[in-house]
Amino acid sequence: MTATTTRQPADLIAGLPEGRPPIERWDPPLRGDSDMRITADGRWFHQGSEIKRERMVRLFSHILRREGETHVLVTPVEKLTIAVEDTPLIAAEVDVEGSGEGQTLRARLNNGDEYAVSKRFPIGMRADGAPVLYLDRGLAARLSRPAWYTVAALVEADAAGRAGVRSHGDFLPLDNGA
Repeated sequence: MTATTTRQPADLIAGLPEGRPPIERWDPPLRGDSDMRITADGRWFHQGSEIKRERMVRLFSHILRREGETHVLVTPVEKLTIAVEDTPLIAAEVDVEGSGEGQTLRARLNNGDEYAVSKRFPIGMRADGAPVLYLDRGLAARLSRPAWYTVAALVEADAAGRAGVRSHGDFLPLDNGA
């Protein structure tokens, strides 16, 4: 990741990525299908054509939430389903700031958002063994191979023998079942 980020880890936890609308409060009356899908490698498509404009993907990702097993795009006037092959986002990179008890892991997603790994946004292992970063709004971001290698190098065992990583002052077990 670039060194131009000036926000501190606490800012990433308390204030979610900037510019996101409050979709968790919206329950619009119109329902339908977006004819959109997100592939397992994180690419977004509409009516079979790839959406290549990064700003459009970022915009759509900020109005995305999960309801049960379904992902939906939500605006004040409509809620549209969107097909998701795996996870809607990918944690493309993980940076390590500090060390030991003061260590913080910071994940950058493929939509440009950053999250400090914490109790609120833990890394865990899905039942199929895939490492994911659990986000808000019921979403998850699968860790890319390089991101997972960064995290795996930091895995340690706690007093109970659980494997996990330290971030933001906490030990976060990878079997968190989040």
